[in-house]
Amino acid sequence: MLKSTYLKHLKIARIALKNHRGAQEALQLTGARKESLSGFLKQVNVFYTNALEMPNVIAAMSKYNITEEKLKQGRDLMEETRKNTMSS
Repeated sequence: MLKSTYLKHLKIARIALKNHRGAQEALQLTGARKESLSGFLKQVNVFYTNALEMPNVIAAMSKYNITEEKLKQGRDLMEETRKNTMSS
């Protein structure tokens, strides 16, 4: 669930922020996705943490129906996944 949600948000962010280099770098939109679980969770954490701290990102994503609430839900999924993997 986390991976599909994140990849959807990532894809839309790449479109919504194509002319915003600073936001692209802050959200780590370019480059390959990490394959290890720890690397993946770190990328997801950076994406959601920075997106939620940047009003311009929230505004740009909202134009594509990815609201602040949906970004928070993605962050919460990441936290839940992290907790579940740490307790295993």
